[in-house]
Amino acid sequence: MDCQGITVTGRRMGRLLTVMLCATLLSACANTTRFEAGPITAFGGEIEATDAERFYLLRIDTREVAADDLPALALPLPGAERPVALEALTPVEAARYLPRFEPPPQWPETWKARARAYPSFEGDGYFIGFGEIGLESVSLCSHCAGQRQSPSLCTADGRVCHRFPLTRDQLVALVGPPGREYKVIEVRY
Repeated sequence: MDCQGITVTGRRMGRLLTVMLCATLLSACANTTRFEAGPITAFGGEIEATDAERFYLLRIDTREVAADDLPALALPLPGAERPVALEALTPVEAARYLPRFEPPPQWPETWKARARAYPSFEGDGYFIGFGEIGLESVSLCSHCAGQRQSPSLCTADGRVCHRFPLTRDQLVALVGPPGREYKVIEVRY
């Protein structure tokens, strides 16, 4: 190929296209902080055009945690008189405050069947999932799926409560210091 006196070979064209593709893809990526404390993983970054890093997503994976070892946290679910402790979460209790999760229509049928096999509930930035062993996961998200929510998280005694997104200090006040904290690259669409 010859462009105004510049010859571009097939190999160079391939490299040029690769560089352009990488630049395009990386422009849609963001540095995200991953904060891990036992069964808790939180994700944070700069959101809403601020310079301050905020943690917008927190997941608690309880599948491999004994019931006696659940984090001492509580959820102030919509309509609840007081925060509901993780250890008190059952499908019946969750259903009092949140609607049942309905898989999106674009999901494959196998995913939909699996999602419907066990009770899960979502709303107002909360997602609570149950399985064969009981409570399996809890997620709180303030900036997910193009929506803005304001879930809150409290210590089990209710003395400390914070609304998402959280600062790092607020996160540490709720769950303690991280066992591991590092940056990851997240692709944003």
